[in-house]
Amino acid sequence: MITADNTVNAAVDVWTVARWDYRAHVVTNALSDRWRRVGWVSAAACSDQAATVELCAVCPVASECLAAALIIEDPAPLRAGHTVRDRLVLWQELEDAAWADDPELYALLSPTGQMRPDR
Repeated sequence: MITADNTVNAAVDVWTVARWDYRAHVVTNALSDRWRRVGWVSAAACSDQAATVELCAVCPVASECLAAALIIEDPAPLRAGHTVRDRLVLWQELEDAAWADDPELYALLSPTGQMRPDR
């Protein structure tokens, strides 16, 4: 929801920033949207070994990894310590928060431009 002082509610802000900031980064840097092409990947704890929950817990770029995995719907079994199912649930929670806060703004920001039907 956009407030009187032109700030955006945090739930919508996270949802919007996650989607558009990552896409802008990909476009600006002429990158493939495949997650392994992003510059910060070399700093990932799993850059030279298989990802594990323990390794993800100490990874210096876990937040970037999670944001990218959410945005590109990465099918990898584990990203930032979260399974594919965990990430789907997290994305749904972000989407639900945006929807609950301001359905009209959600429709404006959604890829289809349509209001989401109630579930």
